[in-house]
Amino acid sequence: MLIRTMVRTSSVPWAAGPLFLLVWYMSDDLGRRVVPAYWESASSIPAYCLFAIAPVCAACAAWEAGRLKRGGVAQLGAARAQVMVVAQALAPVALLGLAAVTGSFLTVRVSMGSALDWPSVSVIGMITVVLAAHMLLGFVVGYALPRLLAPALILVLDYLWMTLPPTFDTMWVRHLTGHLETGLPVTDRINPDSVIAPAVVAAGIAAAGLLVALTSGRRRMAAALAGVLGIGLGGLAGQHLVADWGPSAPALARTDQPACAGKKPEICVPRELASVLPELEGASAAVLPRLADAGIPAPQRLSTASTATRVGPETWRVYASPYLTEDDARAEIAEAALPDLPDCLAHTDAYVGDPLPLRVWLLLAGGVPDDVVTEHYGPDALPAMAGVRAQSEEKQLDWFRRNLNLLKQCEPSPETQAIVR
Repeated sequence: MLIRTMVRTSSVPWAAGPLFLLVWYMSDDLGRRVVPAYWESASSIPAYCLFAIAPVCAACAAWEAGRLKRGGVAQLGAARAQVMVVAQALAPVALLGLAAVTGSFLTVRVSMGSALDWPSVSVIGMITVVLAAHMLLGFVVGYALPRLLAPALILVLDYLWMTLPPTFDTMWVRHLTGHLETGLPVTDRINPDSVIAPAVVAAGIAAAGLLVALTSGRRRMAAALAGVLGIGLGGLAGQHLVADWGPSAPALARTDQPACAGKKPEICVPRELASVLPELEGASAAVLPRLADAGIPAPQRLSTASTATRVGPETWRVYASPYLTEDDARAEIAEAALPDLPDCLAHTDAYVGDPLPLRVWLLLAGGVPDDVVTEHYGPDALPAMAGVRAQSEEKQLDWFRRNLNLLKQCEPSPETQAIVR
């Protein structure tokens, strides 16, 4: 009965419908794009939805604060009574945030199909801390500003904080909001600092909000100053963790055992992609002998490995997806012969060539059908390589090796400046 009364008298019922609808739509859409069964990537989707959940919870908390201020709760005699009234007012708001996050996780689970693990505990903890911080900040703003102004103001400002940082040139700011980006590769795991940094910042905000909310009279100014200090310390600690980051968190390779098949070569993929091993085995049996005839020795191992993992010359990095077809598998095996190339643009602004012609040559040398090559690289791919393919096998191999060495050294290569699309 108490919970029903608390919800009925709060602003939560008015906000719940639109919020749940938006969270469901975003979670369902993003959940269909993740690798099925890979919860590490899927767990970032509810955190992504914080851009909507956090501002709504902050605005509802601000409305509740205004209602309590009008009722004169600050004039209650016992501090314990004030705390209980505030807690009862914010309980429906906390329930709203919890229900939205839970709904997001459930929607993602249904959208992505099977799951081999459970959602990331660290992401759940970060979401909880961030929501609590936004809720307490909204409550403080609601107590400080007029009742009709505070909810609208905190809703807009909170939304801008969650969505604008990705547009800033100062890229580390985006990593402090808790609004995680989605699309984590199946070869990677969530960088712990991308979860710790927003949690630390949110903890500073939450501590400041609690301090101000539970202090009255002359001590409120001192509490506000202490709160600003707490927010500053939390911000500095979070910034220290992500200060050197670019638009995305640095990749971290998974440490669990992959699923493997075959012997020469051994083919290994993350266990969520184990179903595509037969396609990769068949493709390697068809493509590798053709590449060997063209002068490209077969590897000892084909691995779907993280970009954070360095692979030796005997290992080819093959990219796999759960929807790999036979033709796609052949193309991926052929392109895997191209080793990792340096990011030349990170060191120079000069144009240094493009590896796409080399990729096209590998596909053709590996016996990939012409229509698959055209599908991957456009109608100009085959005509652009006609001159190279007309040469002898020895000259073609010399062309490949020469241009590969130039690309490895970030030197201009006229033969690879004509980008094949």
